[in-house]
Amino acid sequence: MTSNHDTTNIEELLMNLVPIQSASYKTELMQEAIDNWLYEHDLGYTKDKYGNIYVTKGHADLYPTMVCHIDTVHDINKHVTAHKTSSDIIYAIDQSTGQQYGTGGDDKVGIAITMTMLQQYDNFKAVFFLDEEVGCVGSSKCDSSFFDDSTIVLECDRRGSSDFVNKISSTKLYSKKFSKLIKPILKKWGRSECTGGITDVGEIARVNKVMVANMSCGYHNPHSNSETIDIAQVINTYNLCVELFNLTINKRYEYQSLSDRQESYGYTGRMYGGHFHNHTPRINPYYFDDKDEQTEQEEPHFLDDELYNDYEDIVSLPDNCPMCNEQELEYDEMTGEVWCYSCGAYLQSENLNSFNDEQNQSNKNNNQQGTITFK
Repeated sequence: MTSNHDTTNIEELLMNLVPIQSASYKTELMQEAIDNWLYEHDLGYTKDKYGNIYVTKGHADLYPTMVCHIDTVHDINKHVTAHKTSSDIIYAIDQSTGQQYGTGGDDKVGIAITMTMLQQYDNFKAVFFLDEEVGCVGSSKCDSSFFDDSTIVLECDRRGSSDFVNKISSTKLYSKKFSKLIKPILKKWGRSECTGGITDVGEIARVNKVMVANMSCGYHNPHSNSETIDIAQVINTYNLCVELFNLTINKRYEYQSLSDRQESYGYTGRMYGGHFHNHTPRINPYYFDDKDEQTEQEEPHFLDDELYNDYEDIVSLPDNCPMCNEQELEYDEMTGEVWCYSCGAYLQSENLNSFNDEQNQSNKNNNQQGTITFK
């Protein structure tokens, strides 16, 4: 089934991956690095027309399967170096300025975990998707039949260390029965099921009946220059995935039909940047993929204060998304808009201003202040 699992190479992989620059639509360097790594480990692979990388290791009727994405939101910067603190936190420095720079842990952590799985399992499948950060462009063009012999499909593409995503927008990633099956493992590793933002497994779930999941994996402050990676949390996530794969190794877990995994909010598409779309391409490139900023533990302050951004926004948010009525809203610093993790809608600025006017009036009437602070 597997070799003896060794996690000692995860740190080395991360330290090697962080300096590799790979912005959306500019992933050539990361593609080359992955190609070379697969060749060095005698792992064959194929690519589709878009460039997504598909790997099948071994020969089996069924395969545990993991996916990740190889692009980041950070601009290409040739001066980035990786560093590690005494408490095993990875951070990046722009050597041309001496300032902290984003590690690209979203989703280089996923890449490292996927590579380690390929090393440790005798039979395993993996996909390295392009351009997730600009609307899951790569995974929306994937060969869905690749997952027809997958037991389950996992992805590690969420900040923090506590979430396990069971639904994206109106798409259920796995069933209630499967939830009961994995509950003891999730409890062991301190994970709570939640709704999450769009990512590659959500695209797979739209075209294949296999059960999938996304999860927190140990990167923090994503999409910012203060982004870091907690090595211990990454290793814990890897071990969580191993237990899930081993539990499901001899059976394919799937829905009877694709329609069984859909919930209806009275509409079938998604909204991006104030425009409504039923299908890709998606036009708004940036979003945060977390359930609730307030549930995240305070980030560790292990570097000099001058390396951290002191930027702080105080934004008033509606309690519920006007599109789907879920309580999954957060301010997106990259776009200056508000994003709903549940249905994928961005609130247009005029809508947000309208809400703020109503909120301010309500606060005056009720002597209550409804603000959330984001750091």
